[in-house]
Amino acid sequence: MRVFLLALVLFCQLAMAAPPSPSTPPGPQARALSAFIAKKKFLPEALYPGAMNEPARLRFEATINALAMQLQPLADRPNPKDKLMAAFKAAYPAWENEDTEERERAVGYFEELMGILGVESSNGVLNRLLYGFDPGNRRRRGTRRHWRR
Repeated sequence: MRVFLLALVLFCQLAMAAPPSPSTPPGPQARALSAFIAKKKFLPEALYPGAMNEPARLRFEATINALAMQLQPLADRPNPKDKLMAAFKAAYPAWENEDTEERERAVGYFEELMGILGVESSNGVLNRLLYGFDPGNRRRRGTRRHWRR
């Protein structure tokens, strides 16, 4: 009986205890990332005709949202660039067999994620993913230097 009363008192104290204090509120990057995840993607825009059909649009959106959710731990943290570029490299193969419009739009969403996380440049990573080379890299073979003569 004594154990029962002790357990009952403990239960009542726990039930009446104040809830734990909430963790640190999300910072501006985390809020922007949440807003990015919530918005519809692959809809028609000025230079993009939109996904071919709704099932494809939903699949594309889910792929981008999964990437954005993986990036949440980088929000409001210093120096996310290396991890962000690694995440882009890992995510891009899902787009390799899609139409050019979808690949370009996916990379456009990558750029939007860079902006959210405060990364100004991919240092050619996005160009290498999308086109296979970085047009800003002047040391590539096969340059047209001989045409300038």
